[in-house]
Amino acid sequence: MSSVAKEFRQFLMSGRSDSARYQEFLDRAAREYDPARAHGVCQYLPRGKSRIIPQGFDFSIEVLVDEASLIALEATRNLILARGGRPHLNFLHDPKTPAAFFIKEFFWVGLSGRAGIWCFGRFTDRGLLFTQAGIYPYVSATHAIDRRKSPFVTKVNPEAEDCMGSFCHYSAHKMLPVWNF
Repeated sequence: MSSVAKEFRQFLMSGRSDSARYQEFLDRAAREYDPARAHGVCQYLPRGKSRIIPQGFDFSIEVLVDEASLIALEATRNLILARGGRPHLNFLHDPKTPAAFFIKEFFWVGLSGRAGIWCFGRFTDRGLLFTQAGIYPYVSATHAIDRRKSPFVTKVNPEAEDCMGSFCHYSAHKMLPVWNF
């Protein structure tokens, strides 16, 4: 964790509400973070059957994540790009928060313990600061599901919004934290 990320985490944990100090951290992060280090990968969905609770519902569903899910997500990402959008992750599924990570590619990892769909992309200064500080260490995916199949499966979503998920402080799945490199 960088020094600015450590100090930022302490500031947030202190409970102080100081918008000038908050902006100072964002400005400092923009100066100190090397753009070459702003690339990262994160696990988007783990392989296999998972029970998740869809946003806005109070019951769980079973979703199968496999290589066909990867194809559907990558097709959805390409549709967003084709209409001039910028596929990204934000924070806490809040439509008012700006992008934190621009998704450049979804890919499949088959390694035991890390298997599933991962995404490669570029962090914004704010995204890098919040994830390195450990405030939002997990990804919560947003994807369309085909409810006619059991278990449900990911499908291509032609109406998908640019935001394809969010960084959050909880994990709907047993997921690995974000990896920066």
